Formats: sequence, structure tokens, C-alpha cells
Amino acid sequence: MVTPAELRAEAERAAREAAPKRPRLNTTRKGKRGERSVVKLLEDAGIPARRQPRSGSIEGLPHDVIATLDDGHLSVEVKARRVSGWRTLEKWRDGADMLLLLEDQQQVGTPAPEPFVFLPWSTLRRLINHR
Repeated sequence: MVTPAELRAEAERAAREAAPKRPRLNTTRKGKRGERSVVKLLEDAGIPARRQPRSGSIEGLPHDVIATLDDGHLSVEVKARRVSGWRTLEKWRDGADMLLLLEDQQQVGTPAPEPFVFLPWSTLRRLINHR
């Protein structure tokens, strides 16, 4: 006798197999392409930068790009997504120059965590050029 869970699992497997396959870009190639584009953006802004080869696969080299600043280095993690990949963040930004993401819950007696910033590259360039 087949259980309902087994029937569900079989239906899900059949649906996955029947779904049209999208061609996938090699994830390593996709990552390198995104990292190279970030290095170029930083260098065009006057910030020396380099890709970190094999980032994440070697202990002590956790991030994708290293930018050199006057007061040290800045590590950059690069994530590439389809155009719709940032839809929720774009909706929240709603045309503003930047979106600050704050945690609204913190434990009593602990410092507030730093906010995260989501902004277009053009806005970051304006901030860099303003200094």
C-alpha cells in the first residue's frame, strides 16, 4: 500500500522532471564575471581593487574582491542575480537614493547593530566623489 507521503513525493519528482530545463550558466564563470565587473567599477571610481582567486575555498580568503583604501583594505562579497533578484529591495527603496535596513529588535543593554545599505552604484559614486 502506498502512503500519501509517498504519493506526494512521487508527484513532486514527476513535476520536476516534466518542468522545462533552463540553461544554466556555469556558476564559477558567472561568479568570476560578476567579480571582474565589480573590480572594474571600483577601479573606474579610483579605488584600486582585485579579485580574490578561489575566494571562499581557502581558509583566510573568504571574500570575492579586495579594495585598497587609504586606511586599509575593504573586502567585498559579490552576488549576481537575475534582473528580478532584488525585486523586494527595489520595492522598499521605492525610488529613494538609498535604502537603510535596520533591525528593529535588539536586546536590552546591547548596542544597536549597524544598518545595512542598499543603493545603486551611481549613488555610491556620488558619495565617493563628494569626499
